[in-house]
Amino acid sequence: MRALPLAILLTVWPQDPSPVKDLLSMVGDKDSAASHRAIAALADLPEAGRKEAEAAAASLPPYWRDVLQSELKMRAELGDASKTTRVTFSGEGGPLKHLGRLPLLLAPGNGVKDEALGSIAVDFRNAPAMEALGEILIKSRQVPRNHGGTRAFEIENFLKWIADPHSAGQFMLFPLSFRFRERVDFSGATERVAKLELLAVADPAARVATWRKDVRLVEAETDTGGRLTLSTRKPATSVREFEEWIGYVSRNPSWDVEIPLVVNDFKAATIKRLRITATARVARRSAEFSLEAGPDPEKPWRAANAEFEISLTETPQADPEGRTFTAFIRPLKMKSEELQELPLMFEPSFRGGTLGRCYFKPKLVRDGVEYQVTWYTLVSRWADGGRAGALQNMKLTIPLDLIDRPVHAEFRDISLK
Repeated sequence: MRALPLAILLTVWPQDPSPVKDLLSMVGDKDSAASHRAIAALADLPEAGRKEAEAAAASLPPYWRDVLQSELKMRAELGDASKTTRVTFSGEGGPLKHLGRLPLLLAPGNGVKDEALGSIAVDFRNAPAMEALGEILIKSRQVPRNHGGTRAFEIENFLKWIADPHSAGQFMLFPLSFRFRERVDFSGATERVAKLELLAVADPAARVATWRKDVRLVEAETDTGGRLTLSTRKPATSVREFEEWIGYVSRNPSWDVEIPLVVNDFKAATIKRLRITATARVARRSAEFSLEAGPDPEKPWRAANAEFEISLTETPQADPEGRTFTAFIRPLKMKSEELQELPLMFEPSFRGGTLGRCYFKPKLVRDGVEYQVTWYTLVSRWADGGRAGALQNMKLTIPLDLIDRPVHAEFRDISLK
């Protein structure tokens, strides 16, 4: 069969022009949100498009060049796990209805109902899921909360955003609060510290296991032209540090952090631009287990694969809102000390179907690690369905082959008054 000339092939099968040039034209200091949106789209392109974007990255301003190269590197290392989840839906309704169409787990909170939150209109067409999350919450004047120990989020009313939430592909960062604290150093100058609390929400597809505590301050410029720095006396801290201090920890893909900025310029009214880089710990793969009761209810529940052997027992207690378990994990291909450092996730499922928070305390024992696991319901026993009932199964996720993933964020016009 005679081959068709190339010109005829292009006429019969027209080729879409590369979107790289148009996307790169959107990247710059003028519109941070549009820039991050364009970079996420560039990182989601097929390999040929990503190579074209990488070759053209040198034409961007230094900050945006670094952000683009970072995202392209993560896509090369993580594959589709770094690809932005996108959603398409529209219509009017309560925010809980709209949030239920996103890849997130919502907790019942304090009995919040859509009827009390009013109706909002949305129109998402191939929009990043985390960006849709931000728009729904802004329109409904709600703020997300995650108090640890669960993947589920609660929402609650707020009066005013201190700055617009920041969307960066698979991540949404919410500025929750801003407060000043003067630190007196009798051997030196007084340090006026502004503590910015942020909540980072990750797309479940990102496979975030936990976050590093450190935050890198890239730039913080005030309206007076001053440059802010991080306090060296009080580093950035997780608001869950108290849990770690008492020995019990909670693990989930969200991250709540307080960033201490030194603001000794009393004339400054706003932070015009704040750029930070956080670090998520992402699992290349995970070992997942579902432990269920065997024929003898008195014996421990067990599960195993080629890497781990697991047993689980429950300790009876009278509190209807809390449950206690002991899990023992024997690692077969790693050291027990390495297992102890991994951010495991325990997720029990009860007959009552109640969502809850799990906290655990690891302890090295012979041949493995023992975990004291404590679960508390998210619904009060005084509310409908507060009692969890019998344990049906325990899902255990062990994240493996963790790597660091930089998350770049920018906030504008944060009031200092």
